[in-house]
Amino acid sequence: MNLKYKISVKRNVNCFFFYVSSYKKEIFIKNEIEKILFIIKYNPILNNFIKYSFLENEYFSSFFKKKNFLILKLINLIIKNNLNFLFINILFNYIILFKSKYKIDNIFLFSKEKINILIYNVFLTQKKVYLYKKKTIIINNYINTNIIGGFIIKKNFNYYNFTINNFLKKHNNLYVKKTLC
Repeated sequence: MNLKYKISVKRNVNCFFFYVSSYKKEIFIKNEIEKILFIIKYNPILNNFIKYSFLENEYFSSFFKKKNFLILKLINLIIKNNLNFLFINILFNYIILFKSKYKIDNIFLFSKEKINILIYNVFLTQKKVYLYKKKTIIINNYINTNIIGGFIIKKNFNYYNFTINNFLKKHNNLYVKKTLC
């Protein structure tokens, strides 16, 4: 990405954030934008509309009218400036800006089964007290049958592996180092 593209994305995101915050519906709009990003990601028809500059299509505008008029205004702003290719990037960066302004952290837990509620609460309180003061933490628990025991935590593109397999690898490496030395 070149500098001009990054500047235009940042400018549009900040304008849209200011526009939404003036209506005092930040959380509602953020949830709508996340839904729209999810729909666009997994719907090839809408994805093609964005890729091939069909944002002026009636089907597309009626879809977003049902969602929210603020998002439709953002789309109209983009169409007027001939910046169709920026749409997904603007929405994605809006979510990042929203989370940084309101101090929201998403943590994803991957485990073989749903994690016990007691363990979940202990994990939550420890993290809130020691690591994330004055932050909102959203924990999503996903089931992955490939995990043998324990769980994997993903936070901001960092993975923390608390599985039995990882523990055995570390233990095996230490054992091999001790026997070789």
